[in-house]
Amino acid sequence: MKINRTAIAAAASITAVVLAGTAALAANFGILGATDDGIDSSITPTLVSMTPTTQPEAQTETTQPAPEVLAYQVDGIGVVTLERSGDGLELNAVDVDPAAWTWIEDVATNGVQITFTSSSNVVTFAARVEDGQVVVDVTDVTPATVSGSYDDSDDGHESDDDHGSEEYDD
Repeated sequence: MKINRTAIAAAASITAVVLAGTAALAANFGILGATDDGIDSSITPTLVSMTPTTQPEAQTETTQPAPEVLAYQVDGIGVVTLERSGDGLELNAVDVDPAAWTWIEDVATNGVQITFTSSSNVVTFAARVEDGQVVVDVTDVTPATVSGSYDDSDDGHESDDDHGSEEYDD
């Protein structure tokens, strides 16, 4: 009769596993069933708090909201774009026809002020934050021009000049 080596190896492996399992069971029953008179079983374990004596500072992330971009159409001039973050305003961009208008950002303590100038007009754009709202004022500040003639002969004052009246043209 011929014995297969694989069959012998398989039988030996199974026998080893069964013997190891039996030894493990015997050890567990021996440990669990044993009593030691030196151990006081009336003491129950107590959980000890591991609270540090000094609390670390709370790490809070302060996230700033993204700035709000606001665009204002100034009639006949162009577009002013502002950036608002909280109660502050900053000039972001000015889009005007450079052939018709020039502009300058003026100092404004509580917002943004821009003066637009053309060949014949001066217009101011002012923006500020009031009570949480953006308030915008656009004002035509073109200086008044004097046109026509001026006759000072009827003003009730005597004149030393020989002309009697003068004309002023602007």
